[in-house]
Amino acid sequence: MSGYGTHGPPKDVDDDGNGLVDTPKQQSTFQKIIHNRIFNIVSALLLLVVLCASITCCIVVGVLHSHLLFQCGFAEFIFLLLLEGATLFFCAYHLYNIYKFFKSRAKLSGKSGLNAWIFACCSSEPVSRQRFDTDEMEDEESEEEDDDEEEEDAEESKFSKIIVIILKVLANALAVICFIVLVLFTCIVVPLQQSTYSNYQGTQAYKFTPVGTNRPTIKRESNGMVHIQADEDLDLYFTQGLSVAQDRLFQLEVHKRTVAGTLAEIVGKDAINSDKWFRLLGLKNSAQKTQQTLDQQTLAIVTSYVNGINSYINSNPPMAPEFALLKIKPTQWEVVDVLAYMKFIGVMLSQNADFEVLRYKMMQKGISKERIDELYPFITDSSMDKLNTHPTILSVDDLNLGGIPLEQRIQTEKDLQFDNAAFIPKKIYNVTSNDEQSVSSKTARVLNEMIQNIEPTTGFGVSIKSSLNSLLSLNPLERGKASNSWVIGKDLSATNNSLLCNDPHTGFSAPGIWYLTHLQSKTQNVIGSSLVGVPGIVIGKNDFISWGITSSEADVQDLFVMDETNDGKSYNYNGLVMNYDVRNETIKVKDDLDTFVVVKESVYGPVINEHFGIEGDRSLSLKWVLNEKDTTVSSILKINNAKNWNEFVDAVSYHTSPSLNHVYSDKNGNVGYQLSGLIPVRKYGHNGRFPVMGNGTWDWNGYIPVDKLPSVYNPTKGYVATANNRVTPVGYQYSISQDWSEVYRSDRIVQLIQDKVKEGKKLDAEYMKTMQLDVKSNLFEDFKFIFEEFPSVKNFSSPVEKWRVIMTKWDGKEILYSQEASIFELWYRTMGGIAKNETGVLWSLPTYLLNALHYEDYACITYHNKTCLEFAAESFDNAIEALESTYGSVPLWGSDIHEAEFPSAVFQGSILKCLAGASHMIVGGSSTVNVGPTNYPTLNTNGGVSYRQIIDWTGKNYFIIPLGQSGNFLSPFFSNFLDSWADPSGKYLDMLTTDYDARYVITVTPQA
Repeated sequence: MSGYGTHGPPKDVDDDGNGLVDTPKQQSTFQKIIHNRIFNIVSALLLLVVLCASITCCIVVGVLHSHLLFQCGFAEFIFLLLLEGATLFFCAYHLYNIYKFFKSRAKLSGKSGLNAWIFACCSSEPVSRQRFDTDEMEDEESEEEDDDEEEEDAEESKFSKIIVIILKVLANALAVICFIVLVLFTCIVVPLQQSTYSNYQGTQAYKFTPVGTNRPTIKRESNGMVHIQADEDLDLYFTQGLSVAQDRLFQLEVHKRTVAGTLAEIVGKDAINSDKWFRLLGLKNSAQKTQQTLDQQTLAIVTSYVNGINSYINSNPPMAPEFALLKIKPTQWEVVDVLAYMKFIGVMLSQNADFEVLRYKMMQKGISKERIDELYPFITDSSMDKLNTHPTILSVDDLNLGGIPLEQRIQTEKDLQFDNAAFIPKKIYNVTSNDEQSVSSKTARVLNEMIQNIEPTTGFGVSIKSSLNSLLSLNPLERGKASNSWVIGKDLSATNNSLLCNDPHTGFSAPGIWYLTHLQSKTQNVIGSSLVGVPGIVIGKNDFISWGITSSEADVQDLFVMDETNDGKSYNYNGLVMNYDVRNETIKVKDDLDTFVVVKESVYGPVINEHFGIEGDRSLSLKWVLNEKDTTVSSILKINNAKNWNEFVDAVSYHTSPSLNHVYSDKNGNVGYQLSGLIPVRKYGHNGRFPVMGNGTWDWNGYIPVDKLPSVYNPTKGYVATANNRVTPVGYQYSISQDWSEVYRSDRIVQLIQDKVKEGKKLDAEYMKTMQLDVKSNLFEDFKFIFEEFPSVKNFSSPVEKWRVIMTKWDGKEILYSQEASIFELWYRTMGGIAKNETGVLWSLPTYLLNALHYEDYACITYHNKTCLEFAAESFDNAIEALESTYGSVPLWGSDIHEAEFPSAVFQGSILKCLAGASHMIVGGSSTVNVGPTNYPTLNTNGGVSYRQIIDWTGKNYFIIPLGQSGNFLSPFFSNFLDSWADPSGKYLDMLTTDYDARYVITVTPQA
C-alpha cells in the first residue's frame, strides 16, 4: 500500500470504471491494482480496522497495565508510545493517499459536492483526464508543469529510485511489525499479567472445616486494604492465612526458605551464605522445640493460619510470576514455619553480637579495651555526661528513683559498666596505614566508589545478598533499623483523649514485611499491620486499646570464647570436658554442586567463627535468648484481645524475643509504656560489650524479672516517647544494654511535644502527622558549631567558602530540594573515616565524633597527621568537590539524590529489577524523625519507615505502608501506596473498621 498517490494517474485502465482513462500508455499490474477503486475501498477499511485495533490496544493497556508503564522510569511507556505512534503514522499516511485518490475521482467526475464523492466511491463509470498528478491534488497544474515533473522524474537515477523503494518497504514493514508487537503485547502479555492475579471476587471453596455457622468473608477496598470477618476465631485466622497467601504467596515461600536455610535450592549460589548463617543459627530446630511448649489455644490458632495458607496453595490458584520464572511450586507451611519466622524477626532486631565481633577484631589489631570504649562511648544521661542532654525513654520520676541519692545511682551505673571479664585475644593484625584507609583524601573519587561497590550479578538470586545484607553485615552502624513511637495523654490532647503514633523502621524490600489487615469476629475487632507469616495484628488497635512497638536494643546476645581441648572436638566447662554437638548440613544449590556445612554447638550455642570471618586459635560460641522457651506468638494474640492496661501488661509479659518498647493508649485516655522480652542478667564484671571466657565462669544469672522490667502508666509528664534510645536513667538496677542507638530522633520527638506544651497548645492528630514527617536534623544542630570553626584551620576556595557560610545559616531541615542536606549527609558520612583504620568500617558514631571534635582524638594525628578539626574541614572540602564532580553541581535532596530502594527478593540482578522492585526519592536524613538512613557513598537508603500509624480515639485513625498489599509485581496493588508514603507533605490511608468501600468480596466456603 506504499504507492497510493505516488505513481501518477492511471494511463490505461479497463472500461469498468475503476480508474481514470484516456491515456493509451500501458500500465503495470501494480499500478492497476493501486489505482483500482475496489482495492482502495478495501484498503481503507482495513486501515481503519488497524487504526481502531491499535487504539483499542492502547485503551486496554491503559486500563489494565497503566500501573506498570512507569515502573521502570519511562522505558515501557516510551516503548509502547513508539509502537502506537508508528502504527498511527502508517495508517494516517496511507489513508491520506487513499483520500487523495478518491478526491481525484471526485474532481474529474464532472459533478460537485456530495454527489461527486458518492460517484468517486460508488460509481463504476470511468472518468477521464489528460493530465493528472495525485501528488498535487489541491490545485490543477498546467500541462507544462506535468511535463517538467515527468522530465525531472526521468532524470532521477535508477539507484535513487531503488533506495526510495527500499526505504518505503522498510518503513512500511517496520510499521506493520510495530502493530503486530502492539497486538501481541495486548493479547498475550497483558492477559498473562492478568492471569497471575488472585481472584478477589465471588464464593470460593477451600478445604477446611468451619467452626462458625456463617461463612468467613474477605473484603478488599479499592486500594487492596483487607477486611476479614468470621464468627469464630479459628475461622478468622484460617481466612487470614488464606488472604495473606492470595497476596503474598511468593514472599511466604521466601520467608520459609530463608529461615530454614534452603534459599539456594531455588535461586542458586548467591544464597549460600544466607543459608549457611540460618543453618548455623538453627532457627527451625529451635522452633520445633518451641512448638512442643505451645499452649493449646495458640497452637490451634497457628494451625488454622497455616491451614489457610495451605488450602490456598492446594486450590491450584494463579501464581505470582516468580514461580514460573524460577520453575518452582510453593511448598506447604507448617506450624514450625510460623514460629521460626518469628525468631527470624528476633534476628533482624538483635545486633549486639555484631558489635562484640567488631570489638574482638579490633583487639586482635592490638587496640586496647579502653580505646575501644572511647570509640564506642557509653551512653548514659546528663548526670554522668555533660555533653549528653538527650532524654531517656523513662525518667527518674517514672521509675520512682528520685528517693535514691544521685551518688548512689551513679555508682549503680558504674557497677553495670564495669568490665574485667573481657577476653583479650592475641594480636594477629596490624592497624592499616593512612594511605590504605583514609576516606578524607579520596576527594572526587568518593562517589565514584558506587561503581566499584555494585555487586556482581550472576542470576536471579543475586539480590539475596542485597536484601539480607543488613543481617549479614559486619558493620552494625549501617543497619538502618530503628523505630519511633509515642503516646500523648488526654491532658495534653486537643480531644481530651489519648493519641498514639508508631512508625517502625526496617530494611526495605519488595514486598515489605507488613500487611495491612482488619480482623473481626465475635470476640475481637482489631486492625493494623500484621507480619507476613504470623497470625494476628502486631501493631494496631482494637475497640478498647491501641499499641505500638519499637526495638529496645536490649543486649540479648553474648559471645563466649571456648576453652577447647587440643583436638578441637571438645571444650572445658565447669571443670568437665564436654564434646561439641555436631550437625552435618547439606545445602542444595540450584544449577550447582551441593554445599556442606558442619555446625558445632556448645552449651552456649553455635560456633560462629566462619560466618563472621574470625581468625585466630579460639572458637567463639553465640548464646542467644532465641533458644529459650518462646511464647512471643501467644503474646501477639493476647494483645489483640486485651481490653485495658492490666490485660495489656499481662499479654506483653508473654513476649520473649525480640525485646521491644511497647507503648499503649486506650479509649479512656490512659497511656503507658512496658518493656518486654527476656533480658539476661550478667555477673558483676561482665557488661556484655566484649566476648568472655566460655568455661562457665561468666554464665548468665537468669533474666530480669518480668515485674522489674521498666514500666509506667499515665506518667506525670503526660507522654512517653521511644526511638531506640536508652530506656532508663542512671540508677536503674539492671543493665538492659550498653550499646544504645543514637539519640537524635527521640530528642526531636520530645522537643516537638514540649514546644507545644510550652506554647500552651494542645496536640491533635494533624500535629501527630507533622511530627511523623518532621525532617529537622538535631544531629546537624550538634555539629553546626564546626562550620563556624573551619576558617581557623583551612582557607577554602571561594565556592566552597560560600557553602560553608550557607551551612552556618542552615536550619537543619532536610526538606525537598535542600542542597545543604546533601552536603551535610555526605560530609558526616566521610567523617566516619577518622577511625576507619582501627574499626575497619566507617565509624560515623555521633558520640565518638563529637568527643573527637570537642576534645581531640588519638586517631586524627596518628593516622591522618592532622587535628580532628582539620580532618573535618578537609572532609567538607572533599564532600563538595565529590558532589559537584558527580552531579555537575550540589544535588537537590529528595530530587537528585537520596533514593529509597526496595529490592526484589530474587530479581534484583536481572532485567526485571525495575519491575519487581521499586524506588522513590525521599526527604529526611540519617537522624530525623522521618528517617532516611544514608548509605555511603550514594546517600541512597535501603531502610527506613516501613509502617506509619496514628490513633486518635475521638477522631480518625491513619496508617500506611511503603509499597502495597500485593507481592505480585504485576499487580496494581504492588506499589500503589508508594507515592503517598514518600510524599513530603504526608499522605495516609484511613484506618476503617466500618463504612469502608468493599470493592471486592470473597465468601469462603468449605469444599463439598
